[in-house]
Amino acid sequence: MKKILFLSALISLAFFANAQTITPDVVSGGGDYFSNSNYSIAWTVGEPVIETLTGTNYTLTQGFHQGIWNIVNVEKQIANTDINVYPNPTSDYINIDITGVNSSDYQIQLFDNLGNLLLDKSYEDAKQISLQKYARSLYYVKVLNVKNNKFDSYKILKK
Repeated sequence: MKKILFLSALISLAFFANAQTITPDVVSGGGDYFSNSNYSIAWTVGEPVIETLTGTNYTLTQGFHQGIWNIVNVEKQIANTDINVYPNPTSDYINIDITGVNSSDYQIQLFDNLGNLLLDKSYEDAKQISLQKYARSLYYVKVLNVKNNKFDSYKILKK
């Protein structure tokens, strides 16, 4: 009798148990988003497929999509230029040195870890950037050559 009561109590508890939930995330190297007045499409390279629907004139494959993209180039885009962003990690300031080119062709942008633009200045006005008013976190410095629209980006850790 004790075994039956124990088993029924265990089964009834199983109905009220909750499992953990996981948010749908994709780690991917590429993708894009397009839209017009009637439709929009977002795609990710290497995306896990959840469901595929086919009709007479279409095929629709659904999956998870990221709402925020932090783009950091893997290889150096600005050639023949020596760019140094230091110190890293830092607690107060970062210095940016660009040598080998006309420095007036460069724009400096600072982004937080969520992709929000915090600073957008010409290189001449941003050779030293104060991070004192920002929280300890990971930041991205984008060095943009406005003449040929190429950029290099750097991760900066504020301690």
